[in-house]
Amino acid sequence: KGFAIDSTFMPLYNSLADYHLMKGEPAQAKLALEKALSINKSSFMTHVKMGELFFLAKKYDLAFKHINNGLRINKYYSDGYFWKGMIYKEKGDTSAANSNFQTAIEQDPENYKAYMQLGLLAIPSRSKTAIDYFTSAIKVDQDKTEAYYGRAYFYQLTEEFDKAIQDYTKVVELDKHNAAAFYNLGLL
Repeated sequence: KGFAIDSTFMPLYNSLADYHLMKGEPAQAKLALEKALSINKSSFMTHVKMGELFFLAKKYDLAFKHINNGLRINKYYSDGYFWKGMIYKEKGDTSAANSNFQTAIEQDPENYKAYMQLGLLAIPSRSKTAIDYFTSAIKVDQDKTEAYYGRAYFYQLTEEFDKAIQDYTKVVELDKHNAAAFYNLGLL
């Protein structure tokens, strides 16, 4: 209906792309983003969203190109750094991934996804910063289970079992169907 009112209103195409991505229709999402960029080549959000689309297709060079185009327009756009971090993570460059996730939270201290990725990257080295990142993610959104689960898993690995039990319990309070949390609670 919005397109009938104004087919040149570029944000509608970004929303349409999100809809197509959610439905698993990347070709249609790409068409919507291309239309948005034909209306406004200076839309940093659309460039980054196109980068996200190419990331999902594992076309990292094209993803970087679009994300960097978006960041040249707005160097403070947190999601651009988040998606660059995801590309670096996929390519196995955890140092560059870490750096970009850090920049993402510097630009937007409410970037839940970046805190989560930083926490996940800290787990293998058993760095206590994982706790800080998961706790920050929880402060941003207390209703999502992933951060509680990540922190509980870290506590379990570092044999802080009482703290792990507390966080796994919170996970099952929020999601009564979380089999992994129930399993780990039983194990502990």
